[in-house]
Amino acid sequence: MKNYMKSEFRRLRKKKVGYIVLLLGIALLVGAAFGLDFMSQREMEFPYATNVFYYSSIFVAPNFLLMLTGTLAIVLLGRDRDLISVSIGFGVKRSHIFWGKYFVTLINFLIIGAIFFGVAYASGEMIVPNTEVEHLHRFINNSLNLLPILLSALTVTYVTAILFNSEISAFILIFLIYRVINYASNAIIGILPQSEPVFDYLPGTLFSELPVNYLTGNVQLEYVHWGINLGIILVFLLLGSLLYRRKSY
Repeated sequence: MKNYMKSEFRRLRKKKVGYIVLLLGIALLVGAAFGLDFMSQREMEFPYATNVFYYSSIFVAPNFLLMLTGTLAIVLLGRDRDLISVSIGFGVKRSHIFWGKYFVTLINFLIIGAIFFGVAYASGEMIVPNTEVEHLHRFINNSLNLLPILLSALTVTYVTAILFNSEISAFILIFLIYRVINYASNAIIGILPQSEPVFDYLPGTLFSELPVNYLTGNVQLEYVHWGINLGIILVFLLLGSLLYRRKSY
């Protein structure tokens, strides 16, 4: 599997679309910081030119974060999945393909995520004019709470895309799991208030609470949500690996 992963890393290095997505993400983060700086210079009483607002704005767009994660998963997995049949023809095991592509996708996603985190932190501290040091700890903890959600969304996208060769199905599924079910739970809680403790553990619940927790200062590591999202990752990977063995090309 090591040789297969090496070939996958070489393939990704040649893909321009991955660099484009990375540069667009960096441009959005830096551009948002410069936008706040520009507005503070035009309006002396502009209240949002703070790193508190800048960092919180990263957490208030769950749909965008899901779309970005899904897009990165598709880009890293590659649209040239027809070549998988060629690899199988040359004797590469299906398990090596499934797990090799996943680990390559995961490693690259973590690298890109670390770059985005570093750019966001640097922009909030160096470009945004009004900074508050005590909010850095909140930003780090909230980012750590966001990480398992994005990792499980990445895994769901990867498994769905490699099994069904359908990007649309992958996006529909992650929005169903992380957003639609959460919206439906709010309606159910309105009818059955006693069901609220059950829905508190949905992946989408923490997603919705991240910006509120950050702004109110109620930020702590959510170990339960880490466990739940790791459970989602394991279930999808195990089921995906079993189904992939039977997939026809």
